[in-house]
Amino acid sequence: MHSVPHPPRRGSLTRRLLGSLGLVLAFVVVILVFQKPPAPDDGVVDPSPDDANTGSEARAEQELVDIIERMHPTRLGISTDPASLTDELNRWFSKYSLDEQVPELVKDEELRASVLSEELQERIRAEAFTSADVQMISRAFLCREISDWVCRSARTDGERLMALFNFVCDTIVEDPGDSKSELPLTPYESLLFGMGNAEDRAWAMASLVQQPPMSMDAVLIEPDSPDQTNNWLLGVLGTDGTVWLFDLRDGVAIPPPTDPQGSPVVSQPGTLKDVLDNPGLLTRLDVPGMPYPLTSESLKNARIRVIASPEQFAPRIASLRFLLPAEIGFEIYRGFGE
Repeated sequence: MHSVPHPPRRGSLTRRLLGSLGLVLAFVVVILVFQKPPAPDDGVVDPSPDDANTGSEARAEQELVDIIERMHPTRLGISTDPASLTDELNRWFSKYSLDEQVPELVKDEELRASVLSEELQERIRAEAFTSADVQMISRAFLCREISDWVCRSARTDGERLMALFNFVCDTIVEDPGDSKSELPLTPYESLLFGMGNAEDRAWAMASLVQQPPMSMDAVLIEPDSPDQTNNWLLGVLGTDGTVWLFDLRDGVAIPPPTDPQGSPVVSQPGTLKDVLDNPGLLTRLDVPGMPYPLTSESLKNARIRVIASPEQFAPRIASLRFLLPAEIGFEIYRGFGE
């Protein structure tokens, strides 16, 4: 298959160079001494082996695209189901030999082992696709289309992030229930139901910024203190090392120091550097009798938690994205490391 190489993501946890391996093919030519007389020229030219191979690759790619497109949320669960599509995807990879077409894409196993539990590592190392993979791809379709629509009139990264943040806070009403006793909602569920806790909002926001036009990663930033476990910020990682900050619990973006004191509107999100360089910046979020729980000092030694579905770290997903044409236009792989 002739797959279109995909440019590196602008602000990911990894920048993977998806190159192609040079292949040296040796052919044994057998010359027949006794040949049949040449057939009369009827004007029909037989396809060359290269042409036939190109046609086969094109058919294989189209088969794969057809499988993936049936994972779109407007079709999944309506005219198709995850189990059937999982079987089709595994049959496709079994049918076509890919060893010569897919280079070694993933070299972050040691880093994954230092971050993820053994149970998650086994889930990620599995070669066979699962229904969870199909669900994750369906969410990527949805988040890509939402992100495109929400950011349609924004011109800068700051404007796009504010548009996505406001969309999440307006769409997902925070559930006042005890989030510790409930399973988290997927971004698809929280966006569909219009309800969720702060963590659900954060997962939805992270899923939206992972897709074009942003193509960035997001993390949770929380103070390294036992009494601050419920206080955290969402950080969106820019390509130049910028970390934009959002409070999904209170539904406010951290203001930049350039905004006037007391301004009810945040022009663009403030950054982690802004907070560390301006100790009084977070006090702008104080309310009478209730100071804002986070301070510049508390964020100097912070814990970082990655927000993503485990399937997004799987080498099988890296191979799948490499083989898909660029026109598919979504992000599904989020590898660790460089």
